[in-house]
Amino acid sequence: MFRRGQELASDLVVAQKLQMLSSTYTFPDSHRLTSYTALKVGLEREFVDTYDLSALIAEASRVRTFGRGRALTFYLRLLQESYTVGDQKSASRMLLPGVRFSQRQWDNPIRPRSGYSYDLEVRGGGPAFGSSVGLVQALGGASAVFPLAWRLTLMTRVQGAVTAKKNPLADVPASLRFFAGGDQSVRGYSYQSLGPRDASGAVVGGGDLLVGSLELDRAIGKNWGAAVFYDAGNAFN
Repeated sequence: MFRRGQELASDLVVAQKLQMLSSTYTFPDSHRLTSYTALKVGLEREFVDTYDLSALIAEASRVRTFGRGRALTFYLRLLQESYTVGDQKSASRMLLPGVRFSQRQWDNPIRPRSGYSYDLEVRGGGPAFGSSVGLVQALGGASAVFPLAWRLTLMTRVQGAVTAKKNPLADVPASLRFFAGGDQSVRGYSYQSLGPRDASGAVVGGGDLLVGSLELDRAIGKNWGAAVFYDAGNAFN
């Protein structure tokens, strides 16, 4: 855009359980192209077995990269959300400042045999800043790959989160609650199908999360492999 290296990107997602329309305008730094400021606005609707939500999201973020694969992000997110979880139907508004640090270091970005990555994030909001709910959340995730003999690879993964809140969980928007299950969480269970239940037995999500995985892969040829894995974890309060 404007021959300044700025970028406007718009995305449309239409899927069975997720519909999303968003636009992001990016201003790269003049001295470091991998560092940038971004402005994003989007609409999102998600329908899964445990909840339905419709959300308007506006976010301003500042990303600074340094070293090899390391990035520090500061953001301010406005979230206007209507949601149904179990028998509860509600709406909320959140103004969430947050900070995230991440690092990626792989020997191969497509099919790594060694390396690691991790993300650490803290976000929160309260009525004094225009939010419907007062809470602070800390989130973290890490994965590592270790090469073994006979073309074997050990993959490990852990993900966790904790929530400190003044309001009951019923007042927390669905998108800020934690659920487990799905191919990026606890495999063998449906997407977002694990978590605390209400009196009727419906999964309503939790304020905390802990998920882990061990996977042993055996390369077969150049582009194939076979794996055995064990996943465990859940959302809870």
